[in-house]
Amino acid sequence: DGLFTVESDREEVVKLGEMALASKLDHLRARGPLTHYRFYLARRHQLLAQDKEEYDLDGFLKFFDFPSAEAAMKEDVGMTGMLCAVLAGDRHILEQLVALRADANS
Repeated sequence: DGLFTVESDREEVVKLGEMALASKLDHLRARGPLTHYRFYLARRHQLLAQDKEEYDLDGFLKFFDFPSAEAAMKEDVGMTGMLCAVLAGDRHILEQLVALRADANS
């Protein structure tokens, strides 16, 4: 939350944080590594102190750039679908992935 001498400074700092994270995500999306992109994407709402977005499974897969549920479950290096859901705090997606037989240890 932070203490600010001038309350308008808070708005400016928030804008700068949003711009910095958006720039980082754009760079990682274009140049990789994809695992870092997914990590920052999963943590975005926490980094910016925003409400988390709710997704259905298809929206989740699209958001994290997985071509399919199978690809999200079969990812064997880095940010699996399970790990993205954990870091994003998305219990409903975790339940859906487990129901599809995703490896809970991945």
